[in-house]
Amino acid sequence: MGTHSAESGSLRWYVFPSLMNLSELYLIDGAFALTIAAASLSMLKRGRGLGRFALPLAFVFILGYAVVPTRSVLSFGSSLFVVGLVYRFRPFQSAVPLACALLVNPFLRYFDALAGFELRLWLTDTVGEILLLFGNEVEVVGNVLWLSGQPFSVDAECVGIYLMLTGLAVSVLCLALAEHQSKRVFRWPIIGVVIVCSFAAVVAANLMRILTLVVTGWGPEHAFHGPVGLLAFAGYVLLPVALGSRWLAKQYFATSPAAVSNKIQQGLQGGSGLSPKPKLRMSPVLWKFTRLTMVMLLAIGLVVFQAHRDVHQTSEANALFGLDPASQANGVFGYSFADAIVYVKPVPAFYHAEHSPTICWRGSGYQFSQIERKALPQGGEVFTARLIRDDVVLYTAWWMDNGAVQTLQQGEWRRRMAVGEASFQLVNVTTDTQEDLNCWIFELYGTAKI
Repeated sequence: MGTHSAESGSLRWYVFPSLMNLSELYLIDGAFALTIAAASLSMLKRGRGLGRFALPLAFVFILGYAVVPTRSVLSFGSSLFVVGLVYRFRPFQSAVPLACALLVNPFLRYFDALAGFELRLWLTDTVGEILLLFGNEVEVVGNVLWLSGQPFSVDAECVGIYLMLTGLAVSVLCLALAEHQSKRVFRWPIIGVVIVCSFAAVVAANLMRILTLVVTGWGPEHAFHGPVGLLAFAGYVLLPVALGSRWLAKQYFATSPAAVSNKIQQGLQGGSGLSPKPKLRMSPVLWKFTRLTMVMLLAIGLVVFQAHRDVHQTSEANALFGLDPASQANGVFGYSFADAIVYVKPVPAFYHAEHSPTICWRGSGYQFSQIERKALPQGGEVFTARLIRDDVVLYTAWWMDNGAVQTLQQGEWRRRMAVGEASFQLVNVTTDTQEDLNCWIFELYGTAKI
């Protein structure tokens, strides 16, 4: 048996602090800076636009935080509140700032933890299938490609995965620039389509990047390994989005005329500097009353939903093989055995994050390698991976379990909890050897021990 336990491996469950602050909500990085630049530029065109809905929506999300207390809900509400305040004092026509409020949401920054490793598995499988079509002998093992006896791993450190948020930020910046140059504003459905297409373009860029690196054999140590990713991003994301935005700005189905210039506005309104507002079909008092009623109805709906759906289910700490757990931060239970460490994290509600091991182990300084979806002989499947830190190599596996159902699908366990089924918990077992890991999976998977 191995000797690495919780103490020897410095294994700890990494969790985010409960107190929120702006430095955690909005990380100051390149993608964030591009998004703020896009929002600022698109707010220059003054006039009546969708920004008038920002404040009502902000109050809906801020009230919704009391019912759905997640960082993403509060963050989106705060962002909409800022956009709404700007619109209140300086009305703008563009709908791009509303998209920017969504793109700075922490939920998107957790993409790699929520679905990044699944995306890497899909990319690896797809590249393997492409190589097979061209007669190459290739074997796909998790996120590792074996071509001519040489391994190539699509790990989390790949620059392509990290460019996902940058690609979305570039898309909104290109839209803002196209609006500014064309003196027109994009219709909101077009903005959504461009953002979705940008996401697809980033995935395509990653696919071609991996395919190029595998065929050429340029591993992480090669001088061209990094530049290939940047070239793929420029060719598949930056250039198409920039040219496509300029072309869309010239199409009448995609845009509407911007407000007249400030000088003309001042001439029309005696120096007020604001474009005239179109006449409403209802009186201003009735329109304000309608908006207030909508906010109240949505808030009441959220409270009623919460009252009739007991989603805040908690799990009691149970002994595992006669061993009582050690309570960790944020409701995580750890069991330290001679040859393994088992973490169990109950999920209190279907909308909560499950604290994926891809976040927690990195917080302890480990890197993930050879991530794989493994089918079990007794039925079902688990995620497995190797954890590497300096000269230490550990083997880990995880899955979602509610005692009756085991799954790897985010949508499935969240749907089951949302309709009132038993609460799920993340089960993560880590050992020193692959043999020990297989034994522990056999003992824990699909049993009532946890």
